[in-house]
Amino acid sequence: MSGKRRADERMRAAARAIFKDCIGTTPRRLLAQSGGQTNSVFRADASDESFVIRLSGDEGKLDEFRKERWAIERARSAGIPAPEVLQVDRTSDGLSFMLSRRAPGRLATKFGDPQKTLTQLGRLARTLHETTMPAYGGGFWNDHPPRLQWDDFLRDELKLEERVTQLLRLGLIDEPRAARVRQLMQDLGANREARLNHGDLRLKNVLVDVAGNVSAVIDWEMATAAPAPEWDLAVALHDLSIDEKDAFIDGYGLDGGALLPLGPVLAALNILHYAPFAEAASQDGDRGQLQRYRRRFARLYDLYSTA
Repeated sequence: MSGKRRADERMRAAARAIFKDCIGTTPRRLLAQSGGQTNSVFRADASDESFVIRLSGDEGKLDEFRKERWAIERARSAGIPAPEVLQVDRTSDGLSFMLSRRAPGRLATKFGDPQKTLTQLGRLARTLHETTMPAYGGGFWNDHPPRLQWDDFLRDELKLEERVTQLLRLGLIDEPRAARVRQLMQDLGANREARLNHGDLRLKNVLVDVAGNVSAVIDWEMATAAPAPEWDLAVALHDLSIDEKDAFIDGYGLDGGALLPLGPVLAALNILHYAPFAEAASQDGDRGQLQRYRRRFARLYDLYSTA
């Protein structure tokens, strides 16, 4: 038996044991689902409902699962449809796991009207952003909420200077633009109250029902306490078409006057979010990908501004 198959069988056996310990019965069906680089994911069916079990042997994953549960509970309290997390723990042989009820619906990337879904997602984002947080950061769980001040967040979590340095070295920005990005980021959190952000509000993380209505927002592992709406909008909008952007913004309730001042900040956040991907492309010698990033950073796809 190959090493990968042995690992898969270990995870399957662990998922079965977790289900029996937590639910009190053997799953009627256990199906492997697509997971991330460090996660194994299983759908476990009982007689009358379904559950999702995520497992990882990664040392730090337990805290990440705890953070995700904490964020989901806050979001659900605010009225955001999200999966109910039943248990987060570690098995006796060191596997961290999160057991949730399986949320109803189908992925919005494969079903429904994207513009209708995005309008609803915009409304949900506005509701989510009403949830205040005591400080900034993405490392929080249970009785350990975020504790970072904005300058600490920029240094320790966003890694502002490290990312700016990467972009300068790769020739994707010049010094005046780097200075502008630094200033925009410093100003973004100044005298602002931190809000709960999902961190990846895109269609791939949305489930819809047969009528095309949002039934759940999933995958809260990128949740963070940050300025809103800027943090979520930078990710949510950047890969949408113009019409889809309009749908999300209309749902959020931002008119042109309110959105216009956010433009430079959203651009700066997008530039910074691309930095590790550009660095990876450089390390891999992927000149084609770097060239595509240069086109984006040069604003060649801005087909509306004449400035």
